[in-house]
Amino acid sequence: MKKCLTLNLQIYILIKRANRQVLFLRCFGDKTFSYCNLTSIEIPDSVISIGNSAFAGTSLVSITIPDSVISIGESAFMWCTDLKNITIENPKCEIADSQETIYTMADQNGNYFFKGTIYGYENSTAQAYAEKYNIKFAVIGTEYNGVKGDANGDGKLRASDAAFIAKTLAEASVKGEKVTAENYPNADFNGDGKVTAADAAAIAKYLAEQSIKK
Repeated sequence: MKKCLTLNLQIYILIKRANRQVLFLRCFGDKTFSYCNLTSIEIPDSVISIGNSAFAGTSLVSITIPDSVISIGESAFMWCTDLKNITIENPKCEIADSQETIYTMADQNGNYFFKGTIYGYENSTAQAYAEKYNIKFAVIGTEYNGVKGDANGDGKLRASDAAFIAKTLAEASVKGEKVTAENYPNADFNGDGKVTAADAAAIAKYLAEQSIKK
């Protein structure tokens, strides 16, 4: 066994060396595992809150936050570059309203992005958070299979996808690179096996037609 002391709450937790399963804990304090080489963890139902930056910079690939957790603090999962999916089982869990709460990367303009998938229930706070910050969302028990035309990977088909295709093609042209359907499968909107300006045009046309129908 190994004792780990949280930085702010000053409480002890016990962790199994083999699988890092927490045996007893009430809450994760601020920066509990911040920038630790933590690849996996099973959070027990005794936990009710996750503090600010609790898992920031860890090497988690996947994590399930049980129904018992009622709040997730700011920057709780910031710079988790390996994180592929996060499941939030409490449909009313309070998630800190910031792009920095859950993200895997940032651009030069200070925008934060989570390239994984958030799993939760319909009409949950997890879904609301994902939609507000353009993160892929899937209902617990299902798989996210992508949205045709969703070139930028935000889980929705919008004009920004047409713009993303145009921008990506322009940048690739300058660098002498090719944009392929293999690398951007959802960008091949017209289904010709390629990613070209024709896909951007097709998306713009489709969205215009849908707007008229409304």
